[in-house]
Amino acid sequence: MNEDHPTHSARRDGELTVEMRRRDRPLNTEVYAVEDELRVEVATEMDDGTLDVTTYQFYKVRTEQTAIPKYEIDPKFRLVVAAALREYGYELACQ
Repeated sequence: MNEDHPTHSARRDGELTVEMRRRDRPLNTEVYAVEDELRVEVATEMDDGTLDVTTYQFYKVRTEQTAIPKYEIDPKFRLVVAAALREYGYELACQ
């Protein structure tokens, strides 16, 4: 069984039943620049096999190459979003 993405299953260890679930995982990240804003789209395969796209919007601070979130970023996507912004030349401002 793959430790990073275990399948849905259950096993018995004495009286204890353990259920393993696949984790949501980002598949693709795109960064779009529109005037003084940035948009980051994260395509994700959810643990039930469905696909989802989450969009985050940022204000650009041109002089500092900083992206300021318009609203809080879901903790599970923070590293993915920060990496995508860095590739585009921006640093994610602290929340």
